[in-house]
Amino acid sequence: MAQQAKQPPILAAAFAAEGQLQAALSRLAERKIAPDFIGAYVGDDGHNRHDLRDIYVLSVLAPRRLHEDIKASFQECGALSVGSAAEMRAAYGVVPHPGVLEYREMKLPTGNDYYQLLSRERKKG
Repeated sequence: MAQQAKQPPILAAAFAAEGQLQAALSRLAERKIAPDFIGAYVGDDGHNRHDLRDIYVLSVLAPRRLHEDIKASFQECGALSVGSAAEMRAAYGVVPHPGVLEYREMKLPTGNDYYQLLSRERKKG
């Protein structure tokens, strides 16, 4: 019997709105999960799975014992779907790398830079 390669303990979620993504990020911060273990993608919904122009995908590298709590938290924040890195990559074509914000065509470190960028975007529009 062939043995399947063990997948990294990454949990990912897709959201329809920036506010939902921010709420999920806040919940991760409450759990003391450092920005180096969190990735975010803001960009075009290339797969158009939910008939949205933009999609907001969040990933977190966390111990498996926390996955059920994190999954419930993401769902409370309005996640369209939650799953493993492989499942989310198949569904959306992207899973952000932990520690990185993929904001349209840019890749930035997560942490304070992310919140400053979002503040500038809100003022523009």
